[in-house]
Amino acid sequence: MNLLPACVSLYIHIPFCSTLCPFCDFTKLNVNDAQFQDYITACCNEIKQYYKTPKIQLTSIFFGGGTPSLLPTLFLEQLFKAVHATFDCSGLQEITLEANPEDISKEYLQVLTDLGVTRISLGVQTFNDDECKFLGRGHTTKQSHEALKLIKTFSFDLNIDLMFGLPNTSIKNLHHSLNTSVMYTPTHISTYSLTIEPGTLFFRDNIKKATSDEDYSYYSYIIDFLTKHHFFQYEVSSFAKPGYECLHNKRYWQFESYIGVGLGAHSLLNSYRYHTTSSLHNYLKDSTPVIFKPHSKPLSQADLIKENIIANLRTPTGIVFKEYHDRYNFNFLEKYEKQIIQLVQDGLIKKTAHSLKTTKKGLYLLDNVCLSFL
Repeated sequence: MNLLPACVSLYIHIPFCSTLCPFCDFTKLNVNDAQFQDYITACCNEIKQYYKTPKIQLTSIFFGGGTPSLLPTLFLEQLFKAVHATFDCSGLQEITLEANPEDISKEYLQVLTDLGVTRISLGVQTFNDDECKFLGRGHTTKQSHEALKLIKTFSFDLNIDLMFGLPNTSIKNLHHSLNTSVMYTPTHISTYSLTIEPGTLFFRDNIKKATSDEDYSYYSYIIDFLTKHHFFQYEVSSFAKPGYECLHNKRYWQFESYIGVGLGAHSLLNSYRYHTTSSLHNYLKDSTPVIFKPHSKPLSQADLIKENIIANLRTPTGIVFKEYHDRYNFNFLEKYEKQIIQLVQDGLIKKTAHSLKTTKKGLYLLDNVCLSFL
């Protein structure tokens, strides 16, 4: 099928969770062992739809969720078998699996190594027990320490996920989580401000996060702390040691093609943006990707440009004018002159002769910056 590019990244969504965190609005299901096989079979069927000659080349694989580490390794093996049968994996540079601390064991990590997983993203969120309990996590801080010690006995690249902006927190608590994280010498740290999304338990319970001023002070502290510890910020939420950026996520922000497999997963293939159903019943009944169904339509150039802008603004590189001219034959400065002048005056972006870049304040207020171009 000529709609498919020669090279992509692959995201596989594992929606099952042992506990449903009160802040999470991702597509997720309570763990149900009886559904594992049916779900993985549907995923494998979806994957196999992308087979073509010559095979599409994969640059990275990312298992996200939900909680991928809940999945028994038998089913991970089935997924890897389907991936290798469908895609050219000779150029794979990175395979990431998201995991929760309570799922980590020496035996499990050995299986991941044998399957070729190169990177673990551990959902610690906080090293403060009260905050861990507030977030409804299925682990304790003690389990986080135990998991990290085990991971460090293997050769995985390690990302630690942390959250900030919780109600009734403090810089002291944030410092403790950051300082404890760097003690385990991760190659990458991701930090996310708590958001209260409609449909979540926190939203129904009318939980209020930290104020905007407090939240920005936490974000600024994170940037300063991690910079001093030789991490560099290459995306709004992402900090890496040199050479250890998440290659998979960088493809999202560079607006490169990727395939999303599984419940509610999104894909971008050339000019086609689509997603799978969020209904488990419907997915198990038919997991054929939307792009292979009748009446699949590409995005307009205007929509592609807007989505490209949103992706690029997440990174310090920002908007490179020449890239938009080469890709879309589009004069960025001419189209958005008024918006650029206002954003510069507001201190949200910096303009050079060749690009636009968000300031620290602009990264924090990224939604506002993006809306200016939509």
